[in-house]
Amino acid sequence: MNKTALFIVFLLLLPLVAQDKSSVRQPDHPKKAYCDPVRNKLYWPLEKPVYVRLAESADSNAASYPLLADDDSTGTKSGIRLDISGSQFIRWYNYLTHDSVKLRFFADGEPPECSMTLTGEKTKAKPTGVQGSDEQKPVVSQAGPCYSRSVAASFSARDRLSGIGGVYVSVNNAAWERAASDIVFNKEARYRVGYYAVDRVGNAGAPRFQDFSIDATPPVTFLVFNGKADEKDTIFSRSQGITFSGVDTISGIHETWYRFEVDKKFSTYKNPVSLKALKDGAHIVSYFSVDNAGNEEQPKSRSFVIDDSPPVPLVTLEGDRVTADDGQDYISPRTIVKITATDDKSGVGKIEYAIENAEFVPYTSPFRFSPQLKKCVLEVRVTDKAGNCSQKHRVSMRMDAQPPKSSYTISGPLVEKNGVLYLTAESRITLSAKDDASGVSALKYRIDDAAEAVYTQPFAIASEGRHLFHYLSVDKVNNGEDTQAVVMVVDNTPPRIVETFSIQISPADTANKKAPKFPAGTALFLAATDASGVDGIWYAVNGKRETKYNGDLQFNEAGKYSVVITAKDILGKVGEKKVEFEIAN
Repeated sequence: MNKTALFIVFLLLLPLVAQDKSSVRQPDHPKKAYCDPVRNKLYWPLEKPVYVRLAESADSNAASYPLLADDDSTGTKSGIRLDISGSQFIRWYNYLTHDSVKLRFFADGEPPECSMTLTGEKTKAKPTGVQGSDEQKPVVSQAGPCYSRSVAASFSARDRLSGIGGVYVSVNNAAWERAASDIVFNKEARYRVGYYAVDRVGNAGAPRFQDFSIDATPPVTFLVFNGKADEKDTIFSRSQGITFSGVDTISGIHETWYRFEVDKKFSTYKNPVSLKALKDGAHIVSYFSVDNAGNEEQPKSRSFVIDDSPPVPLVTLEGDRVTADDGQDYISPRTIVKITATDDKSGVGKIEYAIENAEFVPYTSPFRFSPQLKKCVLEVRVTDKAGNCSQKHRVSMRMDAQPPKSSYTISGPLVEKNGVLYLTAESRITLSAKDDASGVSALKYRIDDAAEAVYTQPFAIASEGRHLFHYLSVDKVNNGEDTQAVVMVVDNTPPRIVETFSIQISPADTANKKAPKFPAGTALFLAATDASGVDGIWYAVNGKRETKYNGDLQFNEAGKYSVVITAKDILGKVGEKKVEFEIAN
């Protein structure tokens, strides 16, 4: 019997077939003895021990008895372990006649070898741009060989001893099956085929794997612009080039061909195609690709326009912005900068800007200048989708991030005491403010809970009493200072004078409004109260010279008295009161 068994399988042969691991478990092949009925040879698996039995006849159904080793006193039936593959002998020796008989068999522990060869179907026609004969030869790549039509493959297996028991195949990680007949692969797909052989005693070879594919679909070619396959009419600049990108999921692109409407023949595409020779206006480019399996794409066309006009940038400032008296534009930290652009052909591709001579960065959304900047210099450049870049558009502004500083002055009666301002209705309040950048826009003030008012000229507070005076200023870019406050007390009333005698006045005199009478030695005490404070008290007795009050007045001589009392507050308001009484002996 031949030691080589031939099995035909339609697969693709890799230049180098590597052993690999499959996600499908290799089936178990039990070890068993095999008797070759033609050559009358017995093959025994190397892994199995050998046991010797004596039989009463050659009949397989005859009774048999196991033999034990000489040193086996326990009666354990231990077999003979085989170490190497090949011919093995069990020898019987007659001590009397010295005759011997050799009982021969073969130990088999060697797995068979398995290989695979391929044959591809012939091509019907040679595609454009692909050189060679009409024999279908595989294109070898990292993904394995690729054919454009069905592929035939054959397996051959060889075993040195017991012979081939079968070849097993797994396609795309499917369950292992015994290859009993030819297999044909004629559907477009990627394939991974695993295969191995098993001999007649159950020794299995390690699985080997081959990758291949069948590609019967032409590739698809795109015109690529700015990294994207543009399906619409495209606008280019002469400084750009047209790029083509072919997609073929199985065998890959062999060549791409193109031509413009003015060309008679297609040219092979290798690098981006220059547009410098084309005039402004509309053009048409045709293109197609051929894959490595020989599939040719139907040519397709794309119209495009040459555009060499750059876009126009526009900078818009929203919010706080003013042109000051010195002609300089001022903004605040709240001013929003928006950048837009227009392009009447290809459209705006990208907008970039730079601040204070820094590197240009892409514009993505409105932004504000940093308050720390004093001079805000903005440069803008815009590129359209055809690659035309505008001239740098420069805008210069000054940052006004600080609010103005306001202050007040008061003319007329005024006294400050313990942080409180005392004044009268004749006092005039004047507000002023200073701003070093855009200038002062408004001065505002508020008295107590009244509505806020805009300051236009000096004013007075007529209402007597305690008031909380608020004021602030705002510059022309709406920077407002924190509200400042000061406590003011308006005092329009002179001091109130209070006199007290050391002896109580008679109720009868009080009722009849008569000048009260007091005994000699009666004392008169003077006092005054005022909202802003009393500056001094003076008195004059019976028309005599006015004297400043420093203590009690005592009257010891009998007679009628008329005392004129005056009191002055710290704002200069003077109050007067006349007191008449009589001293009796």
